[in-house]
Parts: sequence; structure tokens; C-alpha cells
Amino acid sequence: MSEQTIELEPNTITALVNAQRNEITESIIYERLANKIKDPHNSDILRAIAKDERSHAAFYRHYTGQDVKPCLLYTSPSPRDRTRSRMPSSA
Repeated sequence: MSEQTIELEPNTITALVNAQRNEITESIIYERLANKIKDPHNSDILRAIAKDERSHAAFYRHYTGQDVKPCLLYTSPSPRDRTRSRMPSSA
């Protein structure tokens, strides 16, 4: 069985790339949440959701033909994440 090539309009490709970026971003967010959750059952559920999001991104990649990067606004560590405590050392 041969694959059929579909010609997509530029605005459709843009929408698909945005959806692909969202899926990649969400997979990273779910994975980070899973790493922070202490309960193994809940952590496993979040990892499963992250895996699903990655498969959704792969689906879109099939149509866009592009590898996209996640949205850095939601995936970059915040300054708060770089410190051990939010309490001042003099407290």
C-alpha cells in the first residue's frame, strides 16, 4: 500500500505546527510534574499522559514534516526552581 501525498495550504500547516508545538510542550510539563509527584501511581499516570502527548506530536510531525521546539515560556525553569527555598536565609 503506497502513501498518498496531501498538499496542505500554508495556514493549515501553520495551525498543525502550532498544535505540534503544544503537544511537545505539554509532554514536557507532564513529565516534569511526574518527577515532582511522590505518589508512584499518580506519577505513572502523568508519565502515561506525557507519552500520549509525544505520540500526538509525532502524528502532527507526519503532516508538517517539521521538528518543532517546545514553547520556552512553559518549559524553561523559573528563577524559583533554581533555588532550594523561597525562605530568606535570615528567617
